Amino acid sequence: MTRLFNRRTRPIWIAALVIVLVELFVFNLPHWRSLSSAEPLTNDASTVGAGLAVRGSGAYEITDPTQAYVQVDGVDAPVSYVHVDAEGSWDEMLQDARQTTQDSRPKDSWGLALLDDTYDNANETLSMTNVRVDVLVDGQWRANRADYYNANIEESNYLANRASDGNAQAVRLWFQEPAGSKIRFTSMTVNARVPLNLSPIRLLAMALVAAFLIVFRPSSALWRIPLDTHSRGQRWALAGLLAPAAIVALSITIGNVWFFSPGVYHHPGQFTYDFDQYAHLADSILKGQPWLDLPVPQELAAADNPLDIATRNRLVQSGVHPVYWDYVFFNGHWYSYFGAIPAVLLYLPYQAITGGMLPTATALAWMMFGALVFGSLLVVRIIRRYFPGASLGATGLAILVFAAGANVPYLCYRSNFYAVPMTSSLLVTMLGLWLWLGAKRPDGRLSMIRVGFGALCIAANLGCRTMYVFAALLAFPIFWQDIKDIIAGVRARTMGVAEIVKPVAAMVLPALAVALPLLWYNHWRFGSFLDFGNDYQMTVIDLTHYKAPIGDLPLTLFYFLFLPPRFIDVFPFLAISPSPYINWQYMEPSIGGIFFAIPLLVLVVAFPFLRRRLHGRHLWGFGWTALACAALVMLFDAQKAGFGWRYMTDFSWLITLAVLFAMLAFMDFTPAADDLLAAGGRIERSMPLGQRRMIMIVIALTVATAAVTFLSYFVVGRQDSMYRLVADLWTSFGSWFKAL
Repeated sequence: MTRLFNRRTRPIWIAALVIVLVELFVFNLPHWRSLSSAEPLTNDASTVGAGLAVRGSGAYEITDPTQAYVQVDGVDAPVSYVHVDAEGSWDEMLQDARQTTQDSRPKDSWGLALLDDTYDNANETLSMTNVRVDVLVDGQWRANRADYYNANIEESNYLANRASDGNAQAVRLWFQEPAGSKIRFTSMTVNARVPLNLSPIRLLAMALVAAFLIVFRPSSALWRIPLDTHSRGQRWALAGLLAPAAIVALSITIGNVWFFSPGVYHHPGQFTYDFDQYAHLADSILKGQPWLDLPVPQELAAADNPLDIATRNRLVQSGVHPVYWDYVFFNGHWYSYFGAIPAVLLYLPYQAITGGMLPTATALAWMMFGALVFGSLLVVRIIRRYFPGASLGATGLAILVFAAGANVPYLCYRSNFYAVPMTSSLLVTMLGLWLWLGAKRPDGRLSMIRVGFGALCIAANLGCRTMYVFAALLAFPIFWQDIKDIIAGVRARTMGVAEIVKPVAAMVLPALAVALPLLWYNHWRFGSFLDFGNDYQMTVIDLTHYKAPIGDLPLTLFYFLFLPPRFIDVFPFLAISPSPYINWQYMEPSIGGIFFAIPLLVLVVAFPFLRRRLHGRHLWGFGWTALACAALVMLFDAQKAGFGWRYMTDFSWLITLAVLFAMLAFMDFTPAADDLLAAGGRIERSMPLGQRRMIMIVIALTVATAAVTFLSYFVVGRQDSMYRLVADLWTSFGSWFKAL
């Protein structure tokens, strides 16, 4: 028994107790509150507002939103919780017509699935319905804040009354949806008993947080074990850390084999949305043609200026289609302005072998896994080269910090083609930097193979996401000593021509091997080596005539860094933060600037104060180069592309490098060799106060980053909003916080 309850296991038992108590008495607080309420009163909609029309058993249509309510009378008791029963069958017309799969939707003459608002709204009922509970107390109606219920998620169907504690004479449930909406509703129970709900997913989430806090707490044994890249056990530990990403990638791959369908949609009178750009690009390369093999309406091809906003809007509104949104239209053909390298390396081989499209979610999953693998290896190599005394705890924490700081969770959420450029560039950049940092041999000479392949990977950004090519500037701090040796050798005339030419050629020739074909590819498509096609996009504005207003540049830079967050009092407790401009500028909805979206990055403020610690490790110039590159990329994005949440990924990883240097400067510990040998690789020592504080700060910011990231997935109004696209999943998690 003493083995189960001892000093080492005490944190685990404490964490288990806290998790159980939080699950029982915090997340299940509505259950305990409801036990003391008055007797339940169920009434099958004693009063139905004139704004509701019956459309079958358990189905209504809102005809007048100002009268869309049901009311239970004769309550005569305080009201705590109201339960909405949305069970029931639809009438035969609704049940037969409710078609949600792409194959079952009507098709147009081009074979495109129609997403017709009329078709959808006429034949589908809402699963998630926005509502408001009003209670009649002392002859006055008192309104609660807006709420919701989901017919498919029972936990969401308990609505709290926060408006009044007094005796209620009646309860009214308002349906806050537009006219024409079909809702599912059967009955309403006042003072319902909320059942005790123990959620395995919630328990697992809390267990993971607890495990993180226990494993990386300052007193953990991990902080007494030095990093040893030759240790088989530590290598397996890294593999275990990355295994979940591999499992997710494999699951996505298997799922897409069974459920994949082309992602092309068309609303009549609107643009056509096709999310298989890279697959179409791979097909065009296989066919040996520069343009995409997509249909071009004659009216669009004949237009004097098809990119003109008024012209294309008039065409699509008059029924001309397909006019593909966010595709390039040039000289009567469709193109993709995205880099071709992901299409060549992933989509093309798959489609050449199988004859079918590679699902973008599958491609993204494996690219992200590769980026995590080489990003982790890069962190390990940084530690081994610059912080040889860092512990296993510092290494594990640094890997998690890098993944969060590089905005990997955001890219994982954006599983469409917009995430492909960033993810592919993150992969090749991490691989390239890992090769460069490992180019120095034990004898002090450079491995030209690693230098060359590293340069090849960094140059590949020209065909992925061009902004990442600024990573090439990191070659200067990485190879600074070698550059100085070459310059000194040239001045002293002690170095032969071959010794000078080899490293230069190893760096330049592979980069040219990538850049020259890409420049030729541009000329093949657009008649110019430096024309990547961006200006010919079918996007929110005609980019051939648009010039970004220089006056908006300071605002964009401010938004990227310091856009303040906006908090709300209901799940997900975060909302889109307004980012107004003086003139028109592209703006993607965001929850805040990078220092709020990724709280870990605020640690960069410590970097300028660590010159003495970092200069001797040759990281002072490295860190400032990374920050300078981040500033250049941010400036380029701000002026050329505008403000976008996803654009933060272009420079967040560079800021993260400086954060890692600052963090690891506090966590490096080089033990004496004799002490390490005598202790068998483990050293009991008193951790310095500064290191302990830094660990606690990093842990706190990591938890804050995880919380902000998790909640950001559910923010209403963001691009690819879960609230709109996966309402059941949004409701499942949202129901966790209904007690708050």
